Amino acid sequence: MIYELNTDLKIGGLGGATRLMKLRKLNLIAQNTVLFWTPVLYFVQFAACFEGIGIIVEVFFPDYNISTTQLVAVSACVAIFPTLFIGMKVISAKQTNQELVKELVEAMPWLKELISANSDPNEITPDQDEEIEKILNISETISGQGIGIDPSTEIVLGDAAKLAGNTGRANQHFQQALKVSRELCDMKNTAISLNKIGNISSMLGDYEEAERLHNESLKIERETNDRKGEAQSLNNLGNIALSKGNLEEGERLHIESLEIKQDIGDKKGQAQSFNNLGNVANSRGDYEKAKQLYEKSLNLEKEIGNKKGEAASLINLGTIARMSGETSKSEKLYKKCLEISLESGFLYLEGVSLNNLGNISKIKGDLDNAQELYSKSLEIFRKIGDRKRESFALIDIGSIYLSKGDFDGAELWFRDSLDIKKEISDRSGEAVSLSHIGAVARMRGDLDEAQKLYRNSQIIFNEIGEVSDEAYTLTHLGIIAYAKGMIEESEKLLNQSLAIQREIGHLQGISFALLNLGIIAADEANYDEAYGIYEECLDIAIERGDLSGESSALNNLGTIADHKGDLVKAKNFYQRSLAITRKIGDRDGEALALNNLGVIAKKKGDFDRAELLYRNALGIYRDINSPSGEALCLSNLGNVYFSRSDFDEAEMYYRDSLAIDAEIGNKSAVKKSLHNIELVMDKKDSKFEEE
Repeated sequence: MIYELNTDLKIGGLGGATRLMKLRKLNLIAQNTVLFWTPVLYFVQFAACFEGIGIIVEVFFPDYNISTTQLVAVSACVAIFPTLFIGMKVISAKQTNQELVKELVEAMPWLKELISANSDPNEITPDQDEEIEKILNISETISGQGIGIDPSTEIVLGDAAKLAGNTGRANQHFQQALKVSRELCDMKNTAISLNKIGNISSMLGDYEEAERLHNESLKIERETNDRKGEAQSLNNLGNIALSKGNLEEGERLHIESLEIKQDIGDKKGQAQSFNNLGNVANSRGDYEKAKQLYEKSLNLEKEIGNKKGEAASLINLGTIARMSGETSKSEKLYKKCLEISLESGFLYLEGVSLNNLGNISKIKGDLDNAQELYSKSLEIFRKIGDRKRESFALIDIGSIYLSKGDFDGAELWFRDSLDIKKEISDRSGEAVSLSHIGAVARMRGDLDEAQKLYRNSQIIFNEIGEVSDEAYTLTHLGIIAYAKGMIEESEKLLNQSLAIQREIGHLQGISFALLNLGIIAADEANYDEAYGIYEECLDIAIERGDLSGESSALNNLGTIADHKGDLVKAKNFYQRSLAITRKIGDRDGEALALNNLGVIAKKKGDFDRAELLYRNALGIYRDINSPSGEALCLSNLGNVYFSRSDFDEAEMYYRDSLAIDAEIGNKSAVKKSLHNIELVMDKKDSKFEEE
């Protein structure tokens, strides 16, 4: 039977009011059941005593003739005790259940308020988490006694369990809400339950099941003219489409959701839709459009006084500024979000802000500060029990070790992240962690292991339908194939990735695949083809407003011009790249541009200018803790001294470069340094023989 905890419960379908009356009568009967069965229980106990006492007298006292009257009297007295014992237990159990039900009813307003104030599952305190656990235990004890709970309350309990980070327990409550809602023909709560279960399926990466559930919910909401529910289902389906890399479908669904929210005047919902449409533009690499949409979301959040939404919009705008190369602007936006988060006690957003400020420090080359900020964010995510964010913070810290050339340290952090992803059944995250471990293997030169790890990552992305991420993994597999000398296989994989990214309109993914196809064309001396590819990369970067991508494309065009012997054009491209890197604070890019300008100066015979440029680049690489960049500049300084016939100095720089490359496991660079040292030794031997 259903125990009504929600006095506002409305039962849908035919005869709803009649059924509600019957449920209330059944409740009354249940509360007074003991009054009906106590006489029956006593009669049963009396019959048992009458029979039992008769047997005892007959067996142990055969000479005693007990009369029927005596037997009835004795049995009547004896039967009182088990009846009272059992009855008291039943009454006690009934009273206990009533107390638990009362406690649960009284807890509902607090629980609803908590859920409303903390839609983010990472903002609750340990005390609140403990209270949620207590309430959930009470509800499950009540259910275990055969007392049903109405669907609305089950949904609240499911939301509470989800807020506490227990998705399995949340799913149980949502499933129970769905079951009872269907039994009662309660269409509204049926649709809500389907949406809730769909969200959990989506979280677990089961997009097919999530899509089925949200579509079923959408159908009900359209039949019952539930416009707000319809908008939410469209929103959820849009998010699934984005997760699967179907940007066009995701955009269509979010626009449809937005239009309904505008019709019904749901400003909070509109802010959510603008944010989601911003995510679509961001995924396409259209940063200017993404910025406009995130700003619309921000303005609405400010208008309705939603501080949490305002902070989240600032994070998104900061990320767009960072991706566009506007590092200073990005840093200001992240700091503003951090300020709001600290004032309002938004621990989760505080952690996200610190993490993003770590990204800014990393771009600036301050790896130690970046690591400190990542560690602070990790501490927060662990404190609030956000395992998913914790796992990504571990990846960020691992990336610092990778940048410093500590491959063993990086792999440890990445594997810790992988363990968490597996533990929480985050298949998408698992694939991401595998890709990072694959990157370590590739940088070590263990191409077979790297290929295996990237392939496992690609398989997962394929299984869960994350098309864009699968395409990125195909690009990495193409890079590895090329490093193994498998040119045709590499081009096949890169073109496969490029076709996927073009189909879904993912500009950043298109540019990444083209970049590597350009490298192959350049290495194969197909300079005209490479030049055309890099020009397309430049056009995409300008279209996206991606200054960092523009700088990279200009640098690559300079390299092609250099190969073709057009040193004037090459210098022009490198100088344009250098200007952008300085504007956006990209110190790594600045060092690369300086190094390449040094190459041009050396080829022109201006060794003093070349040395100055190489030393400037070397200083930056040392500042930002880039061992590979440092080794490159040392090798180039060796080339300058070699050209001056100062072979002792040249050997010193080559050996310094060799030591760094050997330490970080850069096998190709080690081979090159050994070759340079051999050339120096030959020159020194020749000089010795001449003397």
